[in-house]
Amino acid sequence: MHSNFSWPWAALIAIALTACGGSDAPETTAPPPAPAPAPAPVPPGGLEVVLGNTALPQPYCQQPDIEGGGQRTQLAGTIDRMVFLDGQLLLLDNHYPQGMCPRPQQNSYIRRVRDGVPEALVRGGGYATAGLQQYVLYGHAGGLYPDGSGQWHVLSHSDAMPMDNQWRMVDAQWPFGVGAAQHFRYHNGPGIVAYDPAQSFVGLQRVAGETPAPPLGRPAITPRLQDGQGHAAAFYAPHALAVRHDGLKFFIDAGRLRTVDAALNVQTLDHASLGIRGALLDLTADAQGRIHALAQEGQGAYAWHRLDDGRVQRFAISDGMDASHASISATGTALYVALRQQSANLRDPWRVDWSSIYRITPDGVQVVAGGPDIPQQAEQYLAQPRQYRLPSVRHIALSPDAQHLYIALPKAVLRLKLDGAAAGQP
Repeated sequence: MHSNFSWPWAALIAIALTACGGSDAPETTAPPPAPAPAPAPVPPGGLEVVLGNTALPQPYCQQPDIEGGGQRTQLAGTIDRMVFLDGQLLLLDNHYPQGMCPRPQQNSYIRRVRDGVPEALVRGGGYATAGLQQYVLYGHAGGLYPDGSGQWHVLSHSDAMPMDNQWRMVDAQWPFGVGAAQHFRYHNGPGIVAYDPAQSFVGLQRVAGETPAPPLGRPAITPRLQDGQGHAAAFYAPHALAVRHDGLKFFIDAGRLRTVDAALNVQTLDHASLGIRGALLDLTADAQGRIHALAQEGQGAYAWHRLDDGRVQRFAISDGMDASHASISATGTALYVALRQQSANLRDPWRVDWSSIYRITPDGVQVVAGGPDIPQQAEQYLAQPRQYRLPSVRHIALSPDAQHLYIALPKAVLRLKLDGAAAGQP
């Protein structure tokens, strides 16, 4: 005879038998928890946090557990530059200058971002050979590039001795991986060390800090721009490395555009013939290896130089944001410019240098992030990036598909979803 009980009643009887001590009844199990809902897609023009601390003010001096495992997965200093290599986002995480933090951090790192964690790949700041503690001597990394043999090289300067105007030139080779330095040597002096050009490109370091203006009110050091090969060449403060599709390396030195080839021949280019006025602020290479440059020609006046074909587009920033600290990233049709206003007190580790990001095309200038208002908390600029200024933007970099713009703050990385008008061809 078939039972007339439907399954809800059968379940209730089983529960009742269990409550009365019926041990033969099967135990019931709670249903598995519902899967967490997928995060809502970021709309065009929206910001998302890739990693780090977005609080206001940005904590320049917040330190990781540098004696423990924290140095492997926590930012040690400030993010000065980002590089996409083989689809991976790399961070140049540099220690903050000495004398500005209660516990000054001496180490810099090259990090790979994986699953939102900034993993340390290469440690800089000194050199040791004991055990697995090998690390490469460099200061503030300002550029990173691969050579034809698969080795990676860093362009950097150091401020470890702020009153010293010597140069420290570093030649270092390593495959990516912590503690894997294969070759190292450096030279203190006014020029680069002459050596077999088949070896790696030298890292160019200036001990006294950034240019055009030495920070913190230090006395200006007379530039010495001298072309030549090896020791015959001399520098002021090389930075903003960009590598052309043929491997020629461009950099800025005392506001001048210079190059160095595989044979270590250094040449200062003629600005007049290139249509360059004023001082250069930053360089970048687009996905095709074409070099783009940004120059400041006056208050609020800038120029975009496409060095591959000589085209120049001059533009003005009319919203009151006038800054000599800039970062750029480019496609074949658009230039993205982040301008950072310099705080009056460079020694304040809790300062905020308010920033805005613009997109420049032949049609004009468009604000893509960093509106007119000053945020009081991070939630404001994260939710409404076109309404509120961004805090202390250090660097910007387009994703390989040019659909996102990555934004480096001192202790965080953000990702801006570009809308249809802003997203361009790489």
